[in-house]
Order: sequence, then structure tokens, then C-alpha cells
Amino acid sequence: MRFLRLPRALALAVAIGALAVGAAPAAAASGGSITTLYPLFPSYLVAEVVGSDHTVTATATSSDGTPLEGVSVYFTVAGVVTTSGTCVTDTAGQCSFTYGGALTIGDDIVTAWADANSNGVQDANEIAGTAPVRWLADVPGSTTVITPAAAQEPVPGSHDVTFTVTYAGTPLVGVQVFYFQDGVNHSSDSCGTDANGQCFTIFGSDLPGLDTLTAWADSNGNGIEDPGELLGTATVLWGPPVSNGKATGGGKAGGVTFSFTADAKNGPKGNCNVSDKTTKVDCTSVDSIVVTGSHATITGQATVNGVATTYTIDVDDNGDPGVGKDTFQIQTGTGYAAGGTITAGNVQVHK
Repeated sequence: MRFLRLPRALALAVAIGALAVGAAPAAAASGGSITTLYPLFPSYLVAEVVGSDHTVTATATSSDGTPLEGVSVYFTVAGVVTTSGTCVTDTAGQCSFTYGGALTIGDDIVTAWADANSNGVQDANEIAGTAPVRWLADVPGSTTVITPAAAQEPVPGSHDVTFTVTYAGTPLVGVQVFYFQDGVNHSSDSCGTDANGQCFTIFGSDLPGLDTLTAWADSNGNGIEDPGELLGTATVLWGPPVSNGKATGGGKAGGVTFSFTADAKNGPKGNCNVSDKTTKVDCTSVDSIVVTGSHATITGQATVNGVATTYTIDVDDNGDPGVGKDTFQIQTGTGYAAGGTITAGNVQVHK
């Protein structure tokens, strides 16, 4: 048996459950029982190896803490194992329940209550105790493969990947895979493998550049990347989308003065200038223009008050004249954002 430190949120939930049991005497003042379980550690999770047995000891007391002797304790298990059982308390108010049968890694919750009045029904003042159990795989490691190993996607865009987890060529089922995206983007999460030892996710990006994807499978369920749990890697290059069309405009919108031109022909190429009372954006390149109907999205490199960054401009050509109809929006990599419906000038979008 091992004890694994729980993530803070889960540890807090277990601790709250334990406090709820401890707060029960008021409810049991007219009789009844309070059942606590061992092992139960609010900050830890009891761990057993798949295929072994797990024993839980219940202590039944009255509301004033007096041990209840000769009382039947009813156990239920829910999770990767579903079972139940009973035992009868000794002079210390204790008895034990042993179960096994876990065929895959995962979690159980053991619940037990003491039948103080021997009516075979859990009454309101017969307070149950609970304890978590985690079943771990009895394998010394894992190999994680990420497919595709290399890819290129447009921006903004998404990228589907598959994680395949094996040990000595055999798929590992029900294993948690922890994956990470680092480079121009930063994200992390996890997924659980299916009957084929696989799980899936989708990465995304609004920025051009290279991301490295890494993943490892927690084959023994201890929440730690062990030496035998081999890391998988892959890369995705986020490139500009295929450019098309042309967009031009100038005027005022949302408190800024703007002018821009972007053309996919022999390019993409163009420029832009945006300013308000405190901020000046100068576009140094147009890396892409994508026209969809009367909407255009333009991306590239710029400076904001002299600091190099990226930008995205979105415009809508909603009619002529454009005042009160057309829109202009800019967002930079430094966090600057401005624009709205234009109050002066015009926007033209052409396929």
C-alpha cells in the first residue's frame, strides 16, 4: 500500500468530506452512529496495485465518541470496482472489509455506515464515512508516441494529435497522458487512454511560429514522471494562411485614426498606421490577408510605440458610404486593442 499526495483541489474535497463526518455528532445526538474509515488521509490517496486486495477498517462510535460493539457495518465500493460487504464491530467499535478485483487502473470510493439500531436501513443519524482508493498498474514504464510527428498548420488554426501509449508493445488502457504545448503557445492538459491505448486532443494557435509538443503517460498512476515513462515529442509549425483578395481603408473608429492597405497579389504586401492620444502602431509588414465575403483579416509585424510585436486587423465593408456601417479592429501582441464602427472614412474589401 502506498500513499500519494493529492492535487490541492482533490485534497480539499477529501478534507471537506472528512470534516463533514467529524461534524456529524449534532445529527446523531438522539442515537445513531458515526463511521470513520482507515486509511483516510485528507491530503493523500491510498494506492494499491491492480490485481491485489485492499482492506478498509471502519470505526463506529456514538455521538459522544463511545465505541459501538456488535454493530453491523455496511460497505459499498463504487468506481473501477463495484462491490459491497459487511462486518461486525469488536469491543473497540472496529471491523475490517477486504475487497479486490480491480482489472484496470483507476479510482474507487469506499463508503461505510454502521447500523446502530439494527434495522437494516441507513437512518439519517447513521453517518457514513468515505475513503478514496487508487489502483495502479503493475508495469515499470510506458512509451508515448505523438502522431503526426511533424506538421504545418495555418494561423489561426487547429491541429489534431493522437497519443499512443504502450509497454513492451502492448497498449496501456486507462492511463493518464499529460501533454504540453510550448513555443509560440503555452498550454497543458491530460487525457485518458482508450481500449487501444490511445487518447486525442486538439492544439490551436493564433500566432505564427513553432510549437514543440511533449507527452508522457503515467503508467503507475503516481502523478510523477518516472524514469521508465518515456516522453514523446512532436512539432507543429504554425504558418500564415493562404492569402487572397485586397483591402484598403482609412478614417476614424473607436477613438483611433487609421489607414491601411493589404493586397495578396504579388505579395502579400501593404502597410498600416493606427494612432490615438497615447499609442502609435506602425505596421512593418503584411504577412497575410484573408478575404471572406465582405470581411478581411490582415496579420503581420508592427511596432507599438517603437516596441516590436505582431498585429491582427479585422475589417468589414458593409456598404458605401461606410460611416456608421463599416468596421475596423486592431489587436497587437502587446495587448493593445482598439476600433469599432467607423465614424469617418471608408473601408473597401475586394476578393
